[in-house]
Amino acid sequence: MLGSPTEAGEVRSTDCVMTGFTRWTPGPNWQVQAIGLMFQLPTGGAALRSRIERPMQ
Repeated sequence: MLGSPTEAGEVRSTDCVMTGFTRWTPGPNWQVQAIGLMFQLPTGGAALRSRIERPMQ
């Protein structure tokens, strides 16, 4: 993913990343607070969405 070489038996025509994507370099004290994921179903219909949040400390 994101430019990594293919693994044995893997075939892909894209990295599934939108045109213009650039990697962001975080600062030294930066931490992830939440992650949002969206999965498009190959059969169509509404996408599946999920949010993963960091527990409050």
